[in-house]
Amino acid sequence: MSLVQKIISNTFIQFAGRILSALLAIISVKIITNFLGRDGYGMYSTVYEYLGLFAIIGDFGLYTLSLREMSQNKDRIQHIYSNIVTLRSILSFIVLAIVTLIAFFIPKYQGTIIPIGMVICSVAVWLNLLQSIVASILQYKLSMKYATISLIVGKIAAITAIAASAYFIQDKTTLFYFFLAAGIIGHLVMLIGNIYFSSNYIIPRPAFDIGYWKSLMKESWSYGLALVLGTIYFKVDVTLISLYQGDSAVGFYSVCVRIIEVLVTLPLFFLNSTLGTLTEAVHNIKKNAQKIQNIFEKSYKFLSLIGTFFLLFILLFPREIISVISSDQFLSTSSTPGSDSVLPFLIFALLLSFFSTLCSFTMIAFHQQKKILIVNIIGTIINISLNIYAIPHYSFIGAAYTTIISEIFLILVSFFFLRKVYPFTLPAWFSIKMIFLGFFLFYAIKITMGTLMLSNLFTLILGGILLTISYPLGLIACKIINVDEIQFLMRSKKETQ
Repeated sequence: MSLVQKIISNTFIQFAGRILSALLAIISVKIITNFLGRDGYGMYSTVYEYLGLFAIIGDFGLYTLSLREMSQNKDRIQHIYSNIVTLRSILSFIVLAIVTLIAFFIPKYQGTIIPIGMVICSVAVWLNLLQSIVASILQYKLSMKYATISLIVGKIAAITAIAASAYFIQDKTTLFYFFLAAGIIGHLVMLIGNIYFSSNYIIPRPAFDIGYWKSLMKESWSYGLALVLGTIYFKVDVTLISLYQGDSAVGFYSVCVRIIEVLVTLPLFFLNSTLGTLTEAVHNIKKNAQKIQNIFEKSYKFLSLIGTFFLLFILLFPREIISVISSDQFLSTSSTPGSDSVLPFLIFALLLSFFSTLCSFTMIAFHQQKKILIVNIIGTIINISLNIYAIPHYSFIGAAYTTIISEIFLILVSFFFLRKVYPFTLPAWFSIKMIFLGFFLFYAIKITMGTLMLSNLFTLILGGILLTISYPLGLIACKIINVDEIQFLMRSKKETQ
């Protein structure tokens, strides 16, 4: 199998796993929203978003750095892997302990069930950070099918715990705590699975090379800080909504955020697979100039194809999606906006984030982490400033507008800095044809589905099937992708099975 096929197949495996994981997540959200209600789900989301806001400090860019380090130093993989796993474990434990303690002193959370919930959830988040860094060797070896197995089994374990809690427990406060504890079970199963599969390549061992730790932190601080700022930028809206508007508004917004969080990792799967290849190519820019441009251009096209499909699906059926995933109490009324009013804005912002992420990963390959930091500092300042104004005046709708404005800024500035590093070009004709196809399919399917009187679930199923069939046909008809490329992708999938 060629390297390109390995990258694509590794991405498809993770993508398939993420789709199955998303289906399981829909079940968990459905159970939690129905049993906790809008306010209860708002508090549940506040716990996760608050910890997620700071948990990235426990990573500090070490996952991405580990992939680059192992690609550049293939004779020292055991040393690199063991030290990075140990460092991330300790760093994330300290960070989560501190931010959980701080939660007890936040006036808005005092006298509520949120602080105790954060103690429980912090264990789950720590286990999640640990299992993901253990799986970095699987990403490096382009063997993420094993990590995908761990992910699915862990998700099933968590949902089983959630369903059992909902069945046996009547008290909402106790149920709230048990729902959070289900995350511990799920991530522990993932960790055990990833340790087992990783041992086929390297046995994870504690390692304490303090000198190497210092060099890692020195190397990763700029990208790590950029990640921290990026996470604040991505998650601060939920925390601000909880402080300015309360649990009900958080509930409306968080249902959409859960959907976006499932999809936001899609470019990471692909870009983590290509990072090692791009890093090696950058070592000799003059010799590999065309290869570097090809990797960037193909990455742009791949992310466009995936992102546009989900953009169309959610723009076509926001109300049906929210109704199926949660309950009708999260839908808009004639006087009050609901989750279905927010979702179209957030999915558009998500598509924009695919391309800013591409720029960031490309700059990492060129060792330009400091430029990412500059972009994220400015982007975070703009995002927080706009949210502080918009949320008190326009509630969660204001947060959605702010997200789009911020993403547009990030793309423009990121690509500007990237062009300073290397003269990349974008496939303009490809982009024009994608926009044309998107508009055509949106209105064609919208008109077709509008003639039918179906329930939300059947509208979603039939509309999804129609889009799944018409989208690749449209790509071929517009000559955006040809039959040979589709056959190439299918071969790469079969060769991994």
